[in-house]
Amino acid sequence: MAIDQTQKFRFVSPGIFIDEIDRSQLPKVPGAIGPVVIGRAERGPGLAPIKVDSYLEFVNVFGAPDRGVGSDDVWRNGNNTAPTYGAYAAQAYLKNSSPLTFVRLLGAESPDATGDGAAGWQTKFKAFESDSPAANGGAYGLFLIPSGTFVADTAVDCPLAAVFYVGEGKMRLVGETPAERPVAPTGGEDGCGTFVQTIGSDFELEATIFKGDGSVEKRTTFNFNENSYKYIRRVFNTNPTLTNETVTPAEGRTNYWLGETFDNFVKNKINANLDTGEAYGCLVPLDQAGAAYADQRQPAQAAASGWVISQDLNTITASFDASDMTKLFKFHALGEGAGEWEQNNVKISITDIKTSTNPLVDEYGSFTV
Repeated sequence: MAIDQTQKFRFVSPGIFIDEIDRSQLPKVPGAIGPVVIGRAERGPGLAPIKVDSYLEFVNVFGAPDRGVGSDDVWRNGNNTAPTYGAYAAQAYLKNSSPLTFVRLLGAESPDATGDGAAGWQTKFKAFESDSPAANGGAYGLFLIPSGTFVADTAVDCPLAAVFYVGEGKMRLVGETPAERPVAPTGGEDGCGTFVQTIGSDFELEATIFKGDGSVEKRTTFNFNENSYKYIRRVFNTNPTLTNETVTPAEGRTNYWLGETFDNFVKNKINANLDTGEAYGCLVPLDQAGAAYADQRQPAQAAASGWVISQDLNTITASFDASDMTKLFKFHALGEGAGEWEQNNVKISITDIKTSTNPLVDEYGSFTV
């Protein structure tokens, strides 16, 4: 006798199955980002939205607001001549509420940027068309040398003492040249491309800076003694913003600024060879084959250390060449463009350098960062 198998099944509803769905854990609701503030800050990641939950966290990441009173040496100490309005807005909001998202502005540029669209800066200068000393602005390197270390027409080691940036004009040293009159590679002209004798202690020299129309912008004596009223960073303008006609009125505007100076290096390098108490200075335009040092147009970049290289395992030490060593690692700052503050405030130290305790098993030493 046939048995009807369909009687053994109980149909609730065709095509419907009952399964338990675990709802004990609900999806996480995205956190609030707060208002978005875009502006300048002392340091921190650039061109990226960073959420902070308190003013203390904001200061730890981006630094405190700056009221923009400036400094006596903008080139060396940083440009804080204008208030950081974005940082002040973040401070005001975070005192009463949180969170807040901050985007720090930096000098970025398009990959296709040309001319005025490029980030960075340059002085107003014209490219040199010959080997004659510069008369159209640009960067000038001031080199110093002890009097007893050179011979005419012989290569000499001249340490770089300072770099001046001049607009559409020129710069010249004032003074006597030695009898040998050695000439720099750029050719010779009184006060530029030739050595000029110092006129006082502490490598004192006299210089004249001309405007584009030939009139004198500044003429002064200077030296490399930080305690002197003639100290080079005291008598020359060190604020590049004063050359910007967009932000500086005509009555306060200037045509040049003093950039890098290497006081300690010069003193250590020259004093070791100074026999007669005299030295000579030479101004050289820092421009060659169209590569002008006064053209610093480049986007902001993250800070990075130099390479830590492998040790030299050769037994002949005279054959050592650092460029032949293996590059092991280097340190990078977080955030694109976070470079200047890290360079001036962050120090990386390598300590506890030890040789291998068992060279037969492990020939490499160890260290602590």
